Amino acid sequence: IVGWTWDEGPWVSVDTLYGQSVTELQIDGLSYGIPVMLKGATAGGTVGVGIRPGRFTLGVGVRVAATWFERSFPEQTIDAQQLLTVAPGLDLRGGVRAGRFEAELDIRAHYLPYVEDGIDQGVGFTELALTAGYRF
Repeated sequence: IVGWTWDEGPWVSVDTLYGQSVTELQIDGLSYGIPVMLKGATAGGTVGVGIRPGRFTLGVGVRVAATWFERSFPEQTIDAQQLLTVAPGLDLRGGVRAGRFEAELDIRAHYLPYVEDGIDQGVGFTELALTAGYRF
């Protein structure tokens, strides 16, 4: 995560995240699960405003993120399914400073609207980051 912040007032943040997991897809009527690998990557940016009451920092911002998802089925002959989209979201953060050192908890929530088979759908997802840094 790369960010530019001021003690109080506006801040800007640019970030990238990647993650993957292996799980099982459960389908009604099947007595077993189908192994599936899930991958995701996000590149986003946030613009917000913050306050600094004492040693603490609090901030809120709006963000936009380009997000790529993939699911593949290692034990099946099915091709991997991929999705690349842009999702708007909100960013809430809070932190504490000790001299030039700081620790911050950042919670980001996104909502991805989409249409499937002519029906409006949507899915929400969140990101949680705990960061530590040194202020120059």
